[in-house]
Amino acid sequence: MPLARSAGQGFFPLDEELALLPGSLTPSLQEALVRLGARMPFRSAVQELAFLKHVTTTEATVRRHAETAGAA
Repeated sequence: MPLARSAGQGFFPLDEELALLPGSLTPSLQEALVRLGARMPFRSAVQELAFLKHVTTTEATVRRHAETAGAA
């Protein structure tokens, strides 16, 4: 069976209309990640996010988003 060609990246106008952020995190998920990352060690934030939102992420992701939000 032949493999399907890659669709590549695209732009979806609905993303802008819904104010979705670049990347794979929804605004709600990014907010939760930043709030947890600001209040506890990043490793603990990863565990809490998995429990509360049923998603997996990494300490590096929590750190990056928390530090970016903190700088803003």
